[in-house]
Amino acid sequence: MLKVYQLNFDRCQGDDHVQLAFMDPTPLKAAKAFAEGKYDHVATVDTLDLDVAFQQTNHISHAWTENDDVEAHTDRPRSTSVGDIIVDVNDDSYLIAPIGFERIPETVVRITQRMFNKEN
Repeated sequence: MLKVYQLNFDRCQGDDHVQLAFMDPTPLKAAKAFAEGKYDHVATVDTLDLDVAFQQTNHISHAWTENDDVEAHTDRPRSTSVGDIIVDVNDDSYLIAPIGFERIPETVVRITQRMFNKEN
């Protein structure tokens, strides 16, 4: 099972680093936005393949929420795209990059979570 998280644009208004995470994604920008709660868990996909999870959460010939292997957790679906995050069963996080996926190192996730908790 893979969990798909998408940037929630309503929570990103005025946040330059979050918008940059979507336009020019890096693991650090995405991890910071994730720690700040800017992402929504929108789907759980019955696969261990990142490419399949990406494909199954895109509107291609029909709404992705209709796919049998997808459990939707949103009432406002959009296609998964660059800047979104997929998390596997081991809690390893992968940023959807302009080409393929980029693993978000666990150290980056921990540092940004601590950084965010200190700021609040």
